[in-house]
Amino acid sequence: EQEVEEQTELFAKNKSVLWQLSEMNANLAQQVAGLKGYRQSLGEQQSKFREVEEIRKRAVSEIADLEMKMELLRFEVKTATARSEEYRAVANMLKWKQEEMMEMQFHTLKAQEQRAVE
Repeated sequence: EQEVEEQTELFAKNKSVLWQLSEMNANLAQQVAGLKGYRQSLGEQQSKFREVEEIRKRAVSEIADLEMKMELLRFEVKTATARSEEYRAVANMLKWKQEEMMEMQFHTLKAQEQRAVE
């Protein structure tokens, strides 16, 4: 009879331990599921981070290209401005030369007219 009681107590203890283990197993399963979800979320975040990083790299590259193009345009504007000023100076010089020639022709014609009158 004592052995039956000991076996009953042992059975009750084993049953209690099995119940606790079952609860611990259920808790662990929930934690594992939570960790899997967390790992998946981290994977998605890393993927999005990689996408954002690629976009950032492209933007930096495009900005550098635009800055280089702007420098080229500034140079072209400076060159065009310098040429324009050169052309303006040449045009003014030609205009003065033309005025000088016209004045010389005028004086030559006047002199010829004066000689013709004499």
